[in-house]
Amino acid sequence: MSKENKLTRVLLVTHQDPDWDAIVSAFFWLLGNLLWFANATIRFAFVPPGKRYVGLVEGGWIIVHLDTGLIFCVKSNDYDHHQFRTVEEIKRNPSGAQPVYETFEKELSKFPWLDALRRETNEKDSGHSVTDEDPWLESVRRQAIDAVMPINQANGTNFRVEDDRTDICKMICSFSKISTNPNLPFSVTDEEKMRVGLQLLAGWHQKHLVNPEILKLFEDSAKLKKNGLRFAIFPDQMTVDSSDLRNTMRSNFYRDVDIYVTEFSYREKVTLAVTCIDADRVAGMNRLKKEIESLTYFDAVRPEIFLHSSNFVLYVTYDADEREQGLPYDRFKQAVLDCLHA
Repeated sequence: MSKENKLTRVLLVTHQDPDWDAIVSAFFWLLGNLLWFANATIRFAFVPPGKRYVGLVEGGWIIVHLDTGLIFCVKSNDYDHHQFRTVEEIKRNPSGAQPVYETFEKELSKFPWLDALRRETNEKDSGHSVTDEDPWLESVRRQAIDAVMPINQANGTNFRVEDDRTDICKMICSFSKISTNPNLPFSVTDEEKMRVGLQLLAGWHQKHLVNPEILKLFEDSAKLKKNGLRFAIFPDQMTVDSSDLRNTMRSNFYRDVDIYVTEFSYREKVTLAVTCIDADRVAGMNRLKKEIESLTYFDAVRPEIFLHSSNFVLYVTYDADEREQGLPYDRFKQAVLDCLHA
């Protein structure tokens, strides 16, 4: 889109009963054109699958076909993939979202997590079922159990496994439950389904964006290199949401840091945590846990191990009024630096 179209009106056309591919295609197109269409009027139209919009529009409207129309042509704003028939064509464009992503890759690649959304949408639209309990995730959980058992057997610590794909699978499964069938008691219109899907994606996207407060904390953190690893030591008694920090670090600073160390004060609890952004690069977590257990305070406070398929996290939580008797943050930081290595 040209800069001349910065203030304009856009009609996004997709098929009736929009599926996940149609929603993601619209999301990619809107995000890819956000610079030019920040103040635009956006409307939606829904046509039978494969068809094109034939209604009348006033002058000044740009019509964009997404996942329908049987044409892929950037110049005419057509982004469909159903017209492709050869194996190579289908492999290159397994979904309508794929050509949209490629068209605006310069803009969308600024957000690394969108590539996972593209890949999962390709899987879903290629006929593969996607659930938050699918065999791939079960395999990850099984590997996680096998990996943590040597550390975990003694005290039966709880843990759970998640990764970027988990969130996307949950969104897809939630969206698949939305029906436009008027014969069902809780049906919605095509436009309502489109808007709900876009809101779902917008919320997921937003949580990955850098929170200015977290960015400042990262900038102020101490950066250290030891044992072949890069550490970020955050200030003590932080009050930011730990999930927001984890998502921000994983999405934005994975090239700069292997491990980050934190102390949170939240809801009358204190939590000391070490998080490995890439578990494959890190060794020594078993030794670290044993070191923590050997400290005299440990009789009163039991740590919980949280295992992530791409992050390995060990954290200790206790009541805020026990902070003075708990594990000093400086001691915890030193144990992390002494035990973990590449």
